[in-house]
Amino acid sequence: MKKRIYSIALCAFSALILTTANARAEYYPDNYYGSGILAAGLPNTGSSDVYDPDNRGYDVAGMTVNVVGNKLTVILNGEYFNTWANSSSSDLIFSPGSLFLSTTGWHPTGTGPNYETDGLSNSGTVWNYAVTLNGIMSNGLPEPKGTTSLYSIDPDGTVHTGMLRIDQAALYTPANGQTDLATGEWSLDAIAETLTITIDLPDYVLASILQELGLQWTMSCANDVVAAGYPLASGSTPVPEPTTMLLFGAGLIGLAGVARRRIK
Repeated sequence: MKKRIYSIALCAFSALILTTANARAEYYPDNYYGSGILAAGLPNTGSSDVYDPDNRGYDVAGMTVNVVGNKLTVILNGEYFNTWANSSSSDLIFSPGSLFLSTTGWHPTGTGPNYETDGLSNSGTVWNYAVTLNGIMSNGLPEPKGTTSLYSIDPDGTVHTGMLRIDQAALYTPANGQTDLATGEWSLDAIAETLTITIDLPDYVLASILQELGLQWTMSCANDVVAAGYPLASGSTPVPEPTTMLLFGAGLIGLAGVARRRIK
């Protein structure tokens, strides 16, 4: 009977882990070129991952995506984040943009891995939400951290395209009076060359995700665009917080102990 009680507890704990294993950290290297349509007067340097004819340091290498509980974490990495962190108001280094999300997945136009014809005007991806970065500058200088806000993309809001590559979603300005749906944080690490964005997704947003969550990020000039689809089936339970899993397991063991004493 003792073995049976502990077997039940172990099986229940294992089931919790197995049923939540579909959400995990995934790294996506930046292979996306996207539409390279440039603002008038800019020199065309050909199709490439990053538009940086003056070698200013705009490259973004990739991003790591993870969902734990309701928290979405996106870690972007690449030389751009060191460039931005060490820039001054006179450098004309364009600031980080918004993180765009699609609950229907990522459906770029063209052929992978570069999708050189994909842009805001002709993409199969519909962006439903945007995560804005608040307080990214103070007195014309970059800040190391701040807050984030999640907005649904409202018809009265504005999706700003890149200032240089002009067919890429870069920034979202909410409609007048539009309130955010959730909040989080962002932080910049110049040494590690990373930008970390977190946001607590409402339950209804997680429940509306079909197969995967589409993501896209770029700086306000859209010199380098990162995009990917993160698998997260609709109705599935995201990975719980580690402390929650430990408490759940401890509770099961405690129940097994109580049952054992009663049997004695």
